[in-house]
Amino acid sequence: VNLAIVAPAGSGNAKLYAGDAAAPPTSVLNFSAGHTRANNTEVALASDGSGTVALTNDSAGPADFVIDVSGYFLPACISSITVTNPSTATGTINAPFSQTFTSSGGTGTKTYSTASTLPPGLTLAADGTLSGTPTHHGTFPITVTATDQNGCTGTGSTYTLVIACQTIAVTNPAVTTGTANAFFSQTFTETGGVGATTFSTASPLPNGMTFAANGFLSGTPTQTGSFSIVVTATDADGCTGSSSYTLVIACQTITVT
Repeated sequence: VNLAIVAPAGSGNAKLYAGDAAAPPTSVLNFSAGHTRANNTEVALASDGSGTVALTNDSAGPADFVIDVSGYFLPACISSITVTNPSTATGTINAPFSQTFTSSGGTGTKTYSTASTLPPGLTLAADGTLSGTPTHHGTFPITVTATDQNGCTGTGSTYTLVIACQTIAVTNPAVTTGTANAFFSQTFTETGGVGATTFSTASPLPNGMTFAANGFLSGTPTQTGSFSIVVTATDADGCTGSSSYTLVIACQTITVT
């Protein structure tokens, strides 16, 4: 800084020092009555985060001082910032989600940020609100940092958000009976799947029948009996839903002449 005294009423000296410290034994500016003087010096700022300095004048009369500051300073981070994660750590695909990170400590308003990969469809706002409608399932470790008005930061523990699959409901065909040697076709449908959905089954089908990925069960059965068929629908995100369907193939009409 440049410290100047303007036409002091009396002679003396001035001391300039950190606002939260005791006055040092040496002065930074000596002056005599009626004479304007200046001196360049360095001064530490208060360590309590206030950034203040103190000035003492030991002359007998009043004096006007001018302080010119060169450069800049960053306030000390005197209060640690603790980030608290939301208590809710689960969500569901296609269901609105909203939780807020909070923090204690620091100075003034704090902003929140993360470099972690969020579930698609979710965003983290500067006020700490994590919200949106997730479109993919999985486990997402998220680390959030709070920054106060002085640029001081605090980072929370890892918040592990688990997005579960939505419910996929498979609807069975209304027709559950067929006849041997008679062509049969019925279609399974689903609701709740995201994107393209495919159907499959690992259950034994009546001989002569096949099951397509679009949910179409068709063919000409050559085998009679009751067949328990479990059909699974799998959407583009790998989420699944299943249903059990019982198909009864009856004997064809046999005419004796």
